[in-house]
Amino acid sequence: MRRTENVWRRWPYWLIGVVCVLEITKPLPASAMSCNLLAASRFNFGAYDPLSPLPLDVQATYTLQCVPDHRQERLNLRIMALSAGSQSNELLGSSTEKSVRFGMFSDPQRSVPIDARPLIELSDRISTPQDYPITIYGRLPARQNITAGVYRASIHLVIEY
Repeated sequence: MRRTENVWRRWPYWLIGVVCVLEITKPLPASAMSCNLLAASRFNFGAYDPLSPLPLDVQATYTLQCVPDHRQERLNLRIMALSAGSQSNELLGSSTEKSVRFGMFSDPQRSVPIDARPLIELSDRISTPQDYPITIYGRLPARQNITAGVYRASIHLVIEY
């Protein structure tokens, strides 16, 4: 998009971003298997136009790779995404008085909100490295009355194996 002086004077924009934090936990009986984040895209809403009648949608994909230590090793994998903000998922501005509501969803239609339920839950035996993509869909509702600024929140991916 070309930036022209007239557009920026008429339409105020705000930068919206979400930071992803990865937390990997292992069950009590130690497993020789290892799981690591292989790739991650940015979960960033970018510029937000509070006058637009349409919501602002984004998505981010995180790829987890699990490598077994031996053939047919048992993998019990559970991945959850949690917002570090309040229950209503808020992006906080530079002062605590400013916030923007947003939603996190597990489906592209943005009809299944992410809550305490796992995004991925599986039990399998693997002999070779396996990749597990986790896609999170985000939505900023339209026409929120917010002040200009930069807003941030954290998403925690909790990975248990």
